[in-house]
Amino acid sequence: MGWCSATEIMDAALKAAETAMRAAMQAIGGVDLATTTDAQWVDNLLRPFVATMARMLKDGGWDCEEESEYFNRFPQEILGYDHQRYGEFIREQLSDEGTANDFYLKEYAKWLAK
Repeated sequence: MGWCSATEIMDAALKAAETAMRAAMQAIGGVDLATTTDAQWVDNLLRPFVATMARMLKDGGWDCEEESEYFNRFPQEILGYDHQRYGEFIREQLSDEGTANDFYLKEYAKWLAK
């Protein structure tokens, strides 16, 4: 049996981390995190935190990763996949008619661009 309550922990931790980052960036540099470039920069800074949180929660039995409100933003980090395994995962999703959607098409395009 999985531990789906970890999804609430992940989402609360990421919301708090993002709020703190936004406040700090606004205070020290007036960075507008609403712009695409700045938002991607913040996501890149958060990626190691997301990966660490996900790894720790999975060690406790978390298996409802895709239910996180942050999954579409940090899928590779939440799943804990390296670059190659993430590419395989996306291809699997695209080959499954039930999951082949715009999200995975966009993810695959980003993955190919790396």
